[in-house]
Amino acid sequence: MNKQEVKLKFNNVLTRLGMDTTAWFKTISYFREKLELLSERSTYNKLLKSLFASNDLSEFNSYVFEVMFSYDFEINKQPLIYEINQSKGESSSVDFLYKSDGINIYFELRLIQQRNCITTSIETQLAVSKFSEVLLNGDDQADETIRIQNLILSKCQKPDGAPTKFQISKNDSLNFIVINISELHLSMIDKFDCLLTMYGDVSVPEFFQRGIFGMWQDLHDTPSEIEIKYHDKFKYFREIIHGVLFVRYEKDIGHMSKMYIDRELEYFAILNNNLLPRETSDFVIRKLASFLPKWTNKENLENR
Repeated sequence: MNKQEVKLKFNNVLTRLGMDTTAWFKTISYFREKLELLSERSTYNKLLKSLFASNDLSEFNSYVFEVMFSYDFEINKQPLIYEINQSKGESSSVDFLYKSDGINIYFELRLIQQRNCITTSIETQLAVSKFSEVLLNGDDQADETIRIQNLILSKCQKPDGAPTKFQISKNDSLNFIVINISELHLSMIDKFDCLLTMYGDVSVPEFFQRGIFGMWQDLHDTPSEIEIKYHDKFKYFREIIHGVLFVRYEKDIGHMSKMYIDRELEYFAILNNNLLPRETSDFVIRKLASFLPKWTNKENLENR
C-alpha cells in the first residue's frame, strides 16, 4: 500500500465517521505519518485494512490504539509481528509478538472506554452549561478498579473460565496484556490505580486503598472468605500472564474528544512476581523502558 492509497483510505474512513478532514488537516497529517510507516511493513496490512474498514467510532479507536502501539515499537526499530497464534490448536490470535534477546513477548491489547452512564451525565450537563460536575466517590473508584480487573481477565479467559488466546508459555516466552485506561477515573488515572489493580490495597498508601484484592496478590495467613474467592477467581491469570502494560494518553483526552489520532502514549509496566524471577523482571522492564515513552505522574496526588 503506497502513501497515496493510505491518504485516500484514511480520509475516507474519517469522513465516514463524521470528521471534517479539511479542518483537521494538521492532525490528520501527523497520524497519517504513523500509518505510512506501518504500511512499509507487510505484517501490518491486516491492521491497516481493519482500521480503514471501521464503521463505528469505538471500533476505529481500538484500531488507532493498535496503530499507536505498533508505531512506538517500529519507530524505534523494534519490529513486531501482528496477530499470531501461540499454538496450532488455538483459534484466537494474540495481537502482537515481540522478539528480543532470545525472549518472545506476546502482547494482547485492550482499549477501555468510559462507562456510558458517566459519558451521558457529562454530555447532559455540558448541554445546559459550560461545566460538568461529575465526581467519583470511593465506592465508584473501587467499582472502576474492579471493572479494570474484569476486562483484563477477559483477555485471557472466557466468562465460563475457559482459557483463550494464551497458552502456558515456555521458558523463553512471556504473556502480556496491554490495557489503555486513559478514560477511567474521569481521565485522572495514576500509577497507584494500576498498582491497586494488580496487587491490591497492600501495595498502595492508605489514602489510595479501596478494599481491592489484587489480581496477583498473595493470601495472608488468615484470609477472609471474600479474599479466598478473589484469589480463586484470578488463579488462571496468575499462572499464565507475566505482565500488564498500563497505557494512558500523554495529553488529557478531554470529555468532548471523539477520535484519538492526536494523542501519544505513555507506558507503565507491572510484572507478575508469582511467575518471574527478579532478574527476568528487571531485564524486561529495562528493555521496554529503553524505547517506550515512560508514564510519569504529573498530577498532584494530594488533591486527587
